Amino acid sequence: MNLKDIIEDLQLGKVYTDKDRPPFKVESKEEPISENKMEMKKIYQLLVKYGNNAKDATKMLKKNYKYVAKTYKNASPAKKAEIISSLQESVNEGGVIKLKSLLNEIVFHDDFMKEIKRAEKETGKKFKIPSSTKKLCMMAKKDGFHKLDYLGKPGKAREPNKLMYQAYAFVQGWGHSKYKHNWDWRSDKSQPVLQNIQNSSIYTSLFDYDYLRGHVTTDLQASQIVANIMPGSKDEEPAYYLVKDYLNSFGSQRGGDRESMLVNKVEWWLKKNKVQTR
Repeated sequence: MNLKDIIEDLQLGKVYTDKDRPPFKVESKEEPISENKMEMKKIYQLLVKYGNNAKDATKMLKKNYKYVAKTYKNASPAKKAEIISSLQESVNEGGVIKLKSLLNEIVFHDDFMKEIKRAEKETGKKFKIPSSTKKLCMMAKKDGFHKLDYLGKPGKAREPNKLMYQAYAFVQGWGHSKYKHNWDWRSDKSQPVLQNIQNSSIYTSLFDYDYLRGHVTTDLQASQIVANIMPGSKDEEPAYYLVKDYLNSFGSQRGGDRESMLVNKVEWWLKKNKVQTR
């Protein structure tokens, strides 16, 4: 049984459950068992739901399923689909990257929350996000940027209303002026939970998930860029120049994948809101 055979008999409109699993049988070593066939169908369906077309979803499964399934054999199909989707986007952004190093960077929401709760319990303090940071995150959600992938196309939505997204915004300085650099949170004594994570945790890479860090930054930047543009307005600057002026005004680094991602997101918003550019 190969991937093509599995994909061909998949009904895109159907939600696959345990009831759809055929009777268990032992198959040859070259052929995956029925359990894997069902899991691949579910993952394929999720990848399409995240905004990938059928061809891309098939390629993503062919390229990464075997390794991800082996490395995260106890993970749910939804979590495996998230890993495969994140890996694909990271490779597309950064060129050829070692799969193993990408897997080591991934931080899941459940693991993130578990570590925050551990540090809160140990310090007796709550990790609180300033209301100003939360407000910026919710503005990005209202504008719809949380739903976009690096190409500015609808994909798997991030969750600006949840602590992990807001925490990534906070440690990057959004909504306050305490941090000038991405690593300043590591020495912030006014944040005992962050201090605990930095000094006593084996999970010091909690805020190093580059996929989420890049998207949180560009979601919020895009929201700031379009804040004063009215839907349906005319004679506005094209997305590239709006982004260029914004980054230059803050002395931000120019060029690279992040700027391209930001331009794509702003371009999506302008088209969605029928803004005419020069």
